Amino acid sequence: MKFKHLLIFPLLVATLQAASVADLTFTLNSDSTEYSVSDCDESASGSLDIPSTYNGLHVTLIGSSALYYCTSLTSITIPDGVISIGDNAFDACTSLNSITISDSVSSIGSKAFRDCTSLTSITIPDSVTSIGDFAFRDCTSLNSITIGDSLTSIGVALFGVTNISYDYTADNLNYLISRSGQSAYLVDGLSASGSVNIPAQVNNVYVKLISDGAFSGNPSLISITIPDSVTSIGKYSFYGSSNLTSITIPDSVTSIGPEAFGKTQANISFYRPLLEAAEAAIDALPTQAAYDAVVAERNAKLTLDEVKDLRAGSTMITVENGQATLYMEVEESDDLGIWTAGGTASIQMNVQPSEDKKFFRFKMAE
Repeated sequence: MKFKHLLIFPLLVATLQAASVADLTFTLNSDSTEYSVSDCDESASGSLDIPSTYNGLHVTLIGSSALYYCTSLTSITIPDGVISIGDNAFDACTSLNSITISDSVSSIGSKAFRDCTSLTSITIPDSVTSIGDFAFRDCTSLNSITIGDSLTSIGVALFGVTNISYDYTADNLNYLISRSGQSAYLVDGLSASGSVNIPAQVNNVYVKLISDGAFSGNPSLISITIPDSVTSIGKYSFYGSSNLTSITIPDSVTSIGPEAFGKTQANISFYRPLLEAAEAAIDALPTQAAYDAVVAERNAKLTLDEVKDLRAGSTMITVENGQATLYMEVEESDDLGIWTAGGTASIQMNVQPSEDKKFFRFKMAE
C-alpha cells in the first residue's frame, strides 16, 4: 500500500515596508548648524516621515531632486522646521498619493512635485509665499489644491497637464481662492480674448496677484485693465502676447516681474498718478550741467592754504579795532630734514586801514 503524503509549504507573503530614516541621506550645511535631505534610496517604499532633526540638529531643507524617482513611496510627511522644498524635490514620485506639508515651509521650488501621477489633492499651508514654475506639471490625477493667503509668487504653468478644478472661472479667466476667502489669485488667462477688464473681486474676494505667465503667448489679447486690488504682476505674465497693445496698471501694484510685458506692442499707462509722480521725481533731480557748474564754481575758489601762499614770504593777518597781532614760532635744525621748535613770540602793531581795504598781510623785510 502506497501512502500519499501531502506536503504543506509555508506561504510567504511579501508586505510593503514603511520607508525609514535609513533610506535618506542628509547633508550638513556650510556652517554646521543644520541639515538638508539630499538623497533617498530609490527602492524606498510605503510611507515616509521625514525627521525634524538629525544628529541633534534641525532638518530645514528638502534639497533639489532629493527624492527624485522614488517611485514606490506612497505617503510623505514634511515636519515642522523645514523651511524650503527644493527644485524637483519629489519629481517623478509616481506612487505618491498623500503629502503633508508643515506650516514652517515658506517656498516650494520649480517642478517640486512634477509627474506625481497618483497625487489627487494637495494643501499648501499659509506659510508658503512662493511656488516655483511647473511645480505640479504632469500630475495627471491632481484635481484639487488648497492654498493660503501669503502667496506673493506663483510660477509659470503650475498646473500644466493636470485635471485641476479652479475655484472661480469667468470670461476665460481662472482663479484660485485662499482657504480663508481673503485672497484670489489669477493663475490662467491663456484663453482670454479681446479687451479684458480683470475684476477687483471674484466671489466677493479681492484679486491680489497675477501669476507668472498667466497670459503668456496669448495672441487673442488686445487690451487689459488691471484693478487696484492687485499688488503683484508676475514674471512673463503677458510675455509674447503679440497683439496686446494697451495695458492699464493701477498704483496699487508694487511688484512687476521680469519680462512681464516682453515681446508685446503694449502701450502701458497708469490710471493713477504713479507714473507722473515718478517722472516728476526724475525731473527734480539736478542735471549734469547744473552739477558741472557747481563743480566749476567750487574749483574756482581758493582754499585758505592757497590764499596764504599767494605770495612767498607773506601771511594773511586779521585786523580788529586797528590792532593786528602776529604770532611767530622760530624753528631750528641742523640738517634741514628735521625741525624742532626754538621759541615763540608775538608782536602787536597798530594798523589804520582805509575804508575800502578789506584784506591785509605782512611779509618779512630785508
